[in-house]
Amino acid sequence: QIYEGERQFARDNALLGRFLLDSLECGARGEKVLLRFSFAKNGNLEITAQCAGRLEKVGIMGSKLRFAKEEVNKKVLEARLARENDDLRRKPIDTRNELENYAHWLRNRLQHEGSTAHMSATSKALLEENVRATLDWLKANPNAEQKEIEMKKSNLETVELATGKAWDESENTSTTRIERID
Repeated sequence: QIYEGERQFARDNALLGRFLLDSLECGARGEKVLLRFSFAKNGNLEITAQCAGRLEKVGIMGSKLRFAKEEVNKKVLEARLARENDDLRRKPIDTRNELENYAHWLRNRLQHEGSTAHMSATSKALLEENVRATLDWLKANPNAEQKEIEMKKSNLETVELATGKAWDESENTSTTRIERID
């Protein structure tokens, strides 16, 4: 879906059009989809999506004077006034995304044999179980409060630090560990 507006959330903006990327079959989470947005002189918007060598295009017809200049200025002012509230609404979403990305990163790293070579089977199983439980919890709790999400992330980080001390640092990834000094 393509929206027009100044606000941070799609539901607060005007829907311009919809398109489905059903012919693009991307692989695992994290595989990049390249999106290009281009405007023609006539006001039409063309969206091109590309993944794994496949291409999908869609066009959205422009309409002259969709909004009068006064209405655009009003919407910009409304967006500025709503910014603080939008930021508050966005924080739990960002926190949730951070936790989900972290869990998927751990899961992918655990599946890479070289990175777990020096980890005991018990430690690996414990971390895998915690990653799975975290992803399951995220699916079961789509409206979780930010504090709950932060606690889940902290718990997963604690398990990763406790069990992941044997990550094979010889692989070509760099990880930074921050340890608390009391």
